[in-house]
Amino acid sequence: MRIALDRYTFGCTPEGLAFARGPAGHVIRPIKGGRGGLRAELAREFYRRESKIASSSALTDAVATLEGIATDGPVVNAYLRTAEYNDAVYIDLGDIDESVIVIQAGEWSLTRENVPVLFRRTALTGQYSPPTTDGNLDSLWALISIAPEDRPLVLAFMVSALVQPDVPLTALSENAQPRSVKVLTR
Repeated sequence: MRIALDRYTFGCTPEGLAFARGPAGHVIRPIKGGRGGLRAELAREFYRRESKIASSSALTDAVATLEGIATDGPVVNAYLRTAEYNDAVYIDLGDIDESVIVIQAGEWSLTRENVPVLFRRTALTGQYSPPTTDGNLDSLWALISIAPEDRPLVLAFMVSALVQPDVPLTALSENAQPRSVKVLTR
């Protein structure tokens, strides 16, 4: 308990997910959970500090108590991958450093500090490569078969899906005619 209370603040999402948050972090750790859960992290830290294994009952009791503390804490939204806040879009890269792309006023930057939103991750949250200013889309077009005249539409679709988190998503579907892309909205 001492380790957890020294390292984390606790809260709950509107959906009822109890979480822990590190002092400067913006990626929450579910109190219950597998590899990304707080229980495993506390067991690892206890072993690192004490050179002995925490008992299963001590971990179970600590996790139950921390979950109670978290559900009494503030209710905070935690976003999956993208969030919009104060005219900026925040994109979680899914990396161990908790890097975030900030898109605001037509420009982007990469940061790990002062992120005003919280992100949650699942087992399916893969790591994005950090953006570069000298990017090239040739490798993308080599992976997907899109006619050159349709590429601007596909690129606009992909960017829109990424930077407009609160807008209903569209789905692209290839038409029966070769070299044609049809946009479907839901």
